[in-house]
Amino acid sequence: MTPPASPMHMRLATRLATLLGRTLGGEAFTEGASATSGGIKVADVAWCSPAFLQRLQTSFANWDASLPEAPDLCVEVMCPSNLAGELKEKCSLYLDAGARETWVLYPDLTIEIRDISGPREHSSLAVDLDAIRDELAAG
Repeated sequence: MTPPASPMHMRLATRLATLLGRTLGGEAFTEGASATSGGIKVADVAWCSPAFLQRLQTSFANWDASLPEAPDLCVEVMCPSNLAGELKEKCSLYLDAGARETWVLYPDLTIEIRDISGPREHSSLAVDLDAIRDELAAG
């Protein structure tokens, strides 16, 4: 079993989900389970665009164990029990399962961004990463 999330981990994930939902619209939540080629994987934070929500409305209306594809954005919050390689592997699985972008949020609030092409310097989403980092740091 994976160790339980620390209070810091829970706080960062919840705050990030709130910020993403407020900034991007759609819906953001914590503990987003998605079916991937490596089995069901659970992103610490998942953001779904209105189009994604509409397309998968049946999955959201039922008690399915997971979404049949990855949300638009899947975020992993790095904590001491994580290995960087593990998180990168999960991010690759999310991208292969349809995510547009993945982020790894490190303890120093650095955000590593990837899309299907590989690492990105900036997000393709309409977000101000500096403002997000500032809001996460303020709390």
